[in-house]
Amino acid sequence: MPHANTSFLSALTREIPKAWPFFTGIGAVGVAVVYATMGITEADKKASKFVNPGGH
Repeated sequence: MPHANTSFLSALTREIPKAWPFFTGIGAVGVAVVYATMGITEADKKASKFVNPGGH
């Protein structure tokens, strides 16, 4: 392994310029999921055919 003797912090600072799009994308998707799910009410859950597929 070429970087076996480097510390975690130095490896992190070396890899951040390559990995920032990944972290930004994960953050954006996380924010979108939280924003979308915060608007779901109990009435929406009861009316959903996904939560109650057979209508039981």
